[in-house]
Amino acid sequence: MVVLESMILNSAETNLAPVHSCLDLKSLNVSPRNDSYSSPGDDPPCSADLKRFKCVDGATGVSPPPPPPEATVKAATSRKKTALDDPIAGDDEEFLFIDEDDRDFESLLDQPTQPKRATVTTAIAFESSDGHFDVTNSLHKERPLRVTAIKDFLKKSGILTSSGILVIVDRDRDNGVVIDDKDVNSVHQEFYVQRILNCCGGGSAAKMSIEASQYKSIYLTDYSFVSAKRAASSLCSVTRAVLENQADNGFAVIRPPGHHAEPSCAGGYCVLNNVAIAANYARKLSASSLQSKIKKIAIVDWDVHHGNGTQKIFYEDKNTLYISVHRFHNGGFFPFLPDGGAQNVGGSASRGSNVNIAWNEKHLGDDEYYAAFDCVVFPILKEFAPDLILVSAGFDAAAGDMGETLVTPQCFRDLTADLLNVQSRVVMALEGGYVRSVLADCVAACVQALKVGPTKTLEEVETANKSFLNGDVKGKFAEVLGSIRGGARASIER
Repeated sequence: MVVLESMILNSAETNLAPVHSCLDLKSLNVSPRNDSYSSPGDDPPCSADLKRFKCVDGATGVSPPPPPPEATVKAATSRKKTALDDPIAGDDEEFLFIDEDDRDFESLLDQPTQPKRATVTTAIAFESSDGHFDVTNSLHKERPLRVTAIKDFLKKSGILTSSGILVIVDRDRDNGVVIDDKDVNSVHQEFYVQRILNCCGGGSAAKMSIEASQYKSIYLTDYSFVSAKRAASSLCSVTRAVLENQADNGFAVIRPPGHHAEPSCAGGYCVLNNVAIAANYARKLSASSLQSKIKKIAIVDWDVHHGNGTQKIFYEDKNTLYISVHRFHNGGFFPFLPDGGAQNVGGSASRGSNVNIAWNEKHLGDDEYYAAFDCVVFPILKEFAPDLILVSAGFDAAAGDMGETLVTPQCFRDLTADLLNVQSRVVMALEGGYVRSVLADCVAACVQALKVGPTKTLEEVETANKSFLNGDVKGKFAEVLGSIRGGARASIER
C-alpha cells in the first residue's frame, strides 16, 4: 500500500524524504479493468497497447445583438483557409454547422425537480460564442465549431434527450448573462476588465489586434468580452442548478475556455477565468440563499496544460484546493512558466492548497493518470473534504488530440465517476480539446458517468483502493511522486 502521510509541502522549512521512498513496491498489485466504455458513436480513439489498469476498482433572457453577417464565423469559414495548427481541418472538409440557437432546446427542459429524486439529474449548458473567433485564421483550432459539434453529437447519440438530463436555458438573462460585474471583478482586476471592454466595445480591428498581441495566444473581436462573460455565466447557471437542488451534477460545454486567464491578463485563448468566477459565484449563492453552505471548493484540472490563471487566483486561499495534472517539461510546455511544478504548493497561509502533478514526458496514458489520481489526487481530496468540486475538463490530453498524450474516454469516465464518490456535487467546465471527434467522445463519456452518479460510498472507495505502479509507469510516476515532498499532511484549516 502507498503511504500517503507525506504528500505535499507543509512548510518551506520541512526536509523530509520524497514520497516515493515511502512506497512498498513489493506489495503493489495490478489488476485490469473489466468494465469498458461503450461509445454512443464511433469507437473511442485509443492506443492498442494501453492496458487500462485502475487503482480503485469499481463499477463500472435577451441575447446580445448578433454579429454582422460579414463577421460571423460561418462567413469566415467559407473562405476555407486551412489552419496549420489543426490536423483535421482541410480544404475538402465538410464542416458541421448547427444553425439552432440554444433556445431551440427549450423543448428539452425537464419540469422543475423535487428536492428528493429517485434518479440522478445532470444539468448541461452550451455556449458556442459564435461572435468570438480568429478573423485572421478561419480554421483556428479554438472556434465555435468545438461546442456545436459536441452538442450535435450528444443530441444524435440520444444522450441529450435521455431521462435525467436538464438542459439549461436561462430565461432570466440580462443581455445573455446571469452574472454581474461584481462576479467578474471578484476574480479579475477592474482595470483589466475595463481595458478589454474598451477594446471590444466598438474598437477598430487594428486596435483589437494590438491589444491581443500583448498576451499569449489571444485573438479578439467586438464580441469577445460578451462571449467570455456568457461562457462564465453558463457555467454559473449549471452550478446554481446543482446548488439549488435542481440537478445533482452538471457539465458546461462552453468556450472560450478560462483556466489560463489571470486576474489582470488574458492568455491561452482564455479571456475570463470561468471556473474561478463559478467558485466565487457558488460562495455568493451560499451566503445569500442556500441552506447548505459552500465554504471549501476543490478545483481539479486535467487539461494537458497547466491552469496558471486558476492557480494564481486562488494561491493564497486556504479554502480553495487547486489540483492540476499537466505536461510541464520544467516550464518548457505551454504556458511556458516556471510555477507549474510540484514545488508550488500555496501561499504562506495556504500551504498544501495547491497541488501540481507536472509531467516531464509525453505519450503518457491511462496508467499514469489512474496512478496520479488514485495515489495523490483522491487521497488529498478526501483529506480536504470539499463542499463542491469544479472540474476544468480539458480533453487535449486525450489520445488522438494535440497534447501528445494517450488518455482514453474510458479513463476520463472513470475519473469522473470517482470524483462523484468523493463529493456528489461535481460541476465540469470545458477547457481544451481540439479534435472534434475525440472531444465529443470524451465529453459524452463524462456525461454518462455524471448520469450514473456516485456508485460507492467514500468508505467503499477507500477499502477498494489498491496501489500500483506498473512497468514504465513506475519510472514516469515516481519522478512526480519524488518531487511532491511534504509534512505530515496538508495544513489546511477545516
